[in-house]
Amino acid sequence: MIISHEKRLLGYLGIVAVAISLSACAGKPAPLTASSSFSDTPSFVAAQPEADAGTVEAQEMRSLIDEATRIVLSDTFARNLTSIDQPIALSPFGRRVSSVTVLTLLLGSDPAYSYVSTQVRWGASGGNSNNGSGAGSMINLTNEVRSNWQSDDPRTRSLAINSMAHELSHSLSHDPGRLDYVFTDKFFSLYLFHRSKAIASYSIGTVAQCTWLAEKEPNLVLTECYRRYGLRNFTP
Repeated sequence: MIISHEKRLLGYLGIVAVAISLSACAGKPAPLTASSSFSDTPSFVAAQPEADAGTVEAQEMRSLIDEATRIVLSDTFARNLTSIDQPIALSPFGRRVSSVTVLTLLLGSDPAYSYVSTQVRWGASGGNSNNGSGAGSMINLTNEVRSNWQSDDPRTRSLAINSMAHELSHSLSHDPGRLDYVFTDKFFSLYLFHRSKAIASYSIGTVAQCTWLAEKEPNLVLTECYRRYGLRNFTP
């Protein structure tokens, strides 16, 4: 029997409550590592490399997309994200919601929003913008992100996971026919003066990064990782 995503979310709340309780007793939160993936979230963005299949460029991009997607769809990422016990803004100075709501939106569980078709390419500048057709998006990842992903150092590679997860979140749209961001960080520099401590796209990227990194570093303290890389901006 397939369990509905809503029931899974309720289950996570129980898991989070136990985790917080145990962490409090231990004095610090224990990191969680990704284990299993959802089987009932087909509406999550399925990004594709722009480069021709079979090229080194496409293979590198494919591996980064797949790894970031694996993390975002993991039960562990869900638990880590929903353990953030503070309001998260969908955009600078925009609506502030719970971390559970951010997860629900990110995984495409709210029928009011949907992902547009998305391609990804390496380039000189970064970002997620309209692909020119009006119906989809193009993610541009800098050559620095590519270099990070090519690195043998887990900390450096984790930066690429952050970038990819962050940019994938921008493909969630209010309008299925065109890119109309649900998660946006435009004017985020001004947001640094706002009283809120987290903005959705940056929180998603950093939680994905730290979840991935916890697989490589079992003693990683998630809260310290969040502080290091940022929930309301990205500090590589």
